[in-house]
Amino acid sequence: MQEADKSNTSFFSVKDLPKLLIMLVAVTLICLLFPRHEQAAYKYPLGQTWAYDDLMSKQDFTIQLPNNNPLDSVQTPIEVTYKEGQTLITKGTTITPAIHKTLRTYFGLQGEAAASSGFKGQRLIYFAGYFILTALILGALLLFSMKYFPTITHKASGVLFLVVWPVLFSFLIFIVNLNSELSPYLIPFCLAPIIVYNFYGGRLALFIH
Repeated sequence: MQEADKSNTSFFSVKDLPKLLIMLVAVTLICLLFPRHEQAAYKYPLGQTWAYDDLMSKQDFTIQLPNNNPLDSVQTPIEVTYKEGQTLITKGTTITPAIHKTLRTYFGLQGEAAASSGFKGQRLIYFAGYFILTALILGALLLFSMKYFPTITHKASGVLFLVVWPVLFSFLIFIVNLNSELSPYLIPFCLAPIIVYNFYGGRLALFIH
């Protein structure tokens, strides 16, 4: 009877399709929460301190800044030209209106250049790599649970319990990363193994962690 039970847990069947769907949804959600590899992901609202490393221009461009000189009756806009390799902003600098316009113009030009050079296709490659890596990790978790904790993976709700933790903490990391002044290390990752330990013991809790 035990051998029959083991054989049933070793192969997928039609009843396992909801479990596979849960896994695919979990993997997709985690991948969508991963970094997008875009320079426009920088946050630079007015008055905020530039928390990133020094930013160097990758191309030549010119911007027009308002002329606030009270001695200039015409107040002709001031043209500022940046050369490739020139520093646009250094770490710790406060974002002024002039710097904000410079960064907005620069990132706009970078976005156009990226689109014309097939950056969208490159993002698909990034996503595919994330998807494969995440699928392997969650797949290992599922296979481990199927072998040593078959009572959990017997139902779709058990599979959902397994994958909800990486999805939840990926979402928390995404929220924290929206603020450049916060660190993902503020997130209490130890909560997941503590909760799982109370239900299924330390072995599965450690593997999920």
